[in-house]
Order: sequence, then C-alpha cells, then structure tokens
Amino acid sequence: MQIKTFEQNAVAVLALIMVFALGAFFMPSRAHAATCVFTSTNLQIGSESEEIRCLQRYLNGAGYTISTAGVGSKGYETNQYQAKTAAAVAKWQAANGISPATGTFGPVSRAKYIVLTSGSIPAPTPTPTTPTPTTPVVPAQTAGLMNARNAILDARDEYEDALDEYENAKDDGDSLGKSKTYLTEAQEQLMDALYAFVDLDYVDAQDSAQDAKSSINDALDEIDGGGSSSNGDADEGDAEDAINDTQDALDDAQDEVDDAYDDGEDTDDAEDLLDEAQDLIDDAEDALDDEDYDDAMDLTDEAQDLIDDALDEIGSSNNNSGGDEADAEDAIADAEDVIDDAKTEIDDAYDDGEDTDEADDLIDEAEDALEDAKDALDDEDYEEAIDLAEEAMDLADEALDSL
Repeated sequence: MQIKTFEQNAVAVLALIMVFALGAFFMPSRAHAATCVFTSTNLQIGSESEEIRCLQRYLNGAGYTISTAGVGSKGYETNQYQAKTAAAVAKWQAANGISPATGTFGPVSRAKYIVLTSGSIPAPTPTPTTPTPTTPVVPAQTAGLMNARNAILDARDEYEDALDEYENAKDDGDSLGKSKTYLTEAQEQLMDALYAFVDLDYVDAQDSAQDAKSSINDALDEIDGGGSSSNGDADEGDAEDAINDTQDALDDAQDEVDDAYDDGEDTDDAEDLLDEAQDLIDDAEDALDDEDYDDAMDLTDEAQDLIDDALDEIGSSNNNSGGDEADAEDAIADAEDVIDDAKTEIDDAYDDGEDTDEADDLIDEAEDALEDAKDALDDEDYEEAIDLAEEAMDLADEALDSL
C-alpha cells in the first residue's frame, strides 16, 4: 500500500475543502442524491456560480426538469442561471408552498431547501390556492449549517497560512520542532469536520474545525521556537554575544595570518577568506539591527567556518593549544546539533510511515563517532577530536540522505 507524504495529504485536504467551499461538495441525503451549500447571495437570471450547477442537478433529480436535452438537461447542468432555470425554480417553489413563485432562489427558498433535503418534514405537493405572504424564518438547521461551513473555511485559511510558514521555515533551515506533527493532526481534524458536515452533524463539524485551529496554533508555536518569543531580549543577547565572539576570533586569526606572512608564507587565500568572514559579520550586525536574531546567528556561524578555513590555509596547528581545544569543542557542539536535527527529521519520517531502519543505524554510528570525539578531547588530541566530529556529521548527513 502506498503511503502518502505529509505534503500530499495537505494538498488532498485543501482540495477537498475547496470543492466544499464552491458548493459542489456532494453529501448523502435522505431526499436526493446531491445536497448543495448555498451562500446568502440570491440566485436569479444573470447569476453565475457553481451553486447554480448544484441547484440544477437537484431540480433535475427532483422532477423539476431544467431542459429535456442539451444545456441544462440531466448530466449537462451549467453554472448559469437563465430563463429555463428560473422556470424550473418557479415550479419547485409553487409545489412547495413558496409564494410568490418568482423563480428567484432567495432566502425563503434556501430555507425550504434545507428543510426538504434534511428530511425533517415531507415535501408538500399542493400549492395553496390563496397563499398568504409570510415573514421568512430561517430554520435552526440553516444557521447551524452556515456556522459549521464558516468554521471549516476559517480553519482552512489558517491551515494554508501555517503551511506557508512551515515551508518558509523549512527552506530557511529554522527549527521546526513538532510542527509537522501538529499540522498532521490539523489535517485529520479538518477531515473529521468535513465528514461531520456530510453527515449533517453541524455541531461536531464546528468542534472539529475548532480542534484543527488549536492544532494549527500549536504548530505555529513550534515553528516560532516552542512558544518563546523569537525577538525577545534573550535572543538579542545571544546574537550580540555571537557577533562579538566571532569578531574576536577573526581578529585573532588576522594576527596569525599576519605572523605567517612575516614568516614568508603565502597568505593570499587566507586573507580572502578573512575578508569574506568580515563581510558576513557586517551582515550579521545588519540583521541584529533588523531584529532578525536567528539570521544574525546563522551568519556568525558561517563567518566562523570561514575563519577556520583561513587558519587551515596557513597551517595553524599549535597542538594542544587553547585555540585548537576551542576548535575541537566547537566541532563537537556542531556535531551534536546536526545529529539532534537529523534525529528529529528521522522521527518525523517514521511517523509518516517511512522506512527509517538504515537512517537509524547511521545515526547510531554518528553518535558512536561523537563519543569517540569527546574521548579524544579529554585526551587533548584535538585534531583527532575534530576529525571524529566531522565524521559524525557526515554520518548524520548520510542518514538523512537514506530517507
């Protein structure tokens, strides 16, 4: 059996709700094969909408034929409200006690339609000889239908917005937390709402739509960092510290590059890398000013990588020095982050029904390499610690590639 991905399910749910929103969502009915959902807009000659197509199908099926052949006939219904449709509506109105039978499908007709298709009372056949105009009364079921419909459409809109935020965060490499799990729950709750609506259980439909909105809010909280403010003082402080630390690291690296130049080494490539790192630090400061603290920290990470590359270019390897120890600690910390992120994605894949056995084995190997890196760090073998940390990250990447 083929298992649908999270994204495929999202598209399927939205497609179903779109059909439902257009009023062409067919539901089992006690009276006729198709039950339509009408908005508050009057349908009359000159109107054009998918509601008209559904109304024509209903009339043709109920014996109020639009046309015996061609446009408007059974199986060839249209979305246009013309004279033949108005005539059929007028006959239906007259047969069901709606007076005057104008052929315009308005609020009284909509209310009568709900009563007839819900099966709450039998459809009357005689037309009163002396009809008395009455004030339209909208049945409680009509109000429940519209409330449920609106609740589902509101949840649909919020779900679409949340999907956009999820995809943007995913593209930016931001932490997604358990957002996919909550969005999957929202998918199921939206489907529950649709099924309840089909079964004419409008209260349950509203409740399920509200549950979907709650799950959507939980997903958004996860995307924003587990409910913490992404632009709070703590994040700003972290970004400032990261920028200052990276600038200090660049200044120290520049001193080493200058010393290498004085010793007659070729430092052109190292100088270029440090220039690029400085540009990234400047960009990080701009991001800090714009209160985009996550971006600022990402930029400092990239700058630090370039600084390390610059030092590699000049062969900076003072064994057992504080700088190498710091590099090893940074490499191990990076490996831990990569492994944690990979484990989260693998767990999500498992929840989606994917085969994750190979990925799990590779993650186990990555964790073993990470432990070896920590042992090398304790033994002050910093070069080995860095190599093992990089091996752990490579294994984590392979694990993700195997999904």
